[in-house]
Amino acid sequence: MRQLTCILIIGSIGILSACQTSTKNTSAKDSSVQQPDHAGHMMHEATDADDYISMVNSGSIPEDTMKGSPKRVAMATVGGTHVHITYSAPGVKNRVIWGGLVPYGQVWASGAHMATNIQVNHPVKIGDRKVEPGTYALFTIPGKTSWQVMLNTDAQQHLADNYDSTKNVARITLQPIWEEESLPRLTYKVEKVNQQEGKIVLRWERLRLEIPFTSMANK
Repeated sequence: MRQLTCILIIGSIGILSACQTSTKNTSAKDSSVQQPDHAGHMMHEATDADDYISMVNSGSIPEDTMKGSPKRVAMATVGGTHVHITYSAPGVKNRVIWGGLVPYGQVWASGAHMATNIQVNHPVKIGDRKVEPGTYALFTIPGKTSWQVMLNTDAQQHLADNYDSTKNVARITLQPIWEEESLPRLTYKVEKVNQQEGKIVLRWERLRLEIPFTSMANK
């Protein structure tokens, strides 16, 4: 009888211990997903990479140690038109960007890897050109005092390897804005100006480039 009691007690302890271990492991797993490592050692999955870049850009992570240029997305709806941007975000990493990594006077894919894509589901006006619904590559020609910005129908190409100016549907000249603070990772945003007008904002290092557009969804 005493032996049976001991077996039952040991068995109960084992069950209790297993439950406690299981609960602890679950908590640890949830913690690792929800609590990013502020030293910069994060899992480089899509959502983690996006969170990491946001923290690097905000200064929460002081040094950008992530390798590569992860894919990111920016989007907003302006005047009934949904603007969806897909791009790969390189980092500064102590490099000279403008006139160095990104040469002046040459066509740039406006991001890393594949050309940056802009998709619109209704017509928009960029400069004096009407751009029909579709997906376009965003190409730029950086300059010290002015930039050329082009939308091109050949959206699926590596960098600017096959850039063909005859496939441009819009081209405008813009003046860059130089900010006081440097942004470590290339970042795009779609910002609303008023009910029908918006702007696509490219930010990287100290550069800020604003590409204005007008939604023609209701016209």
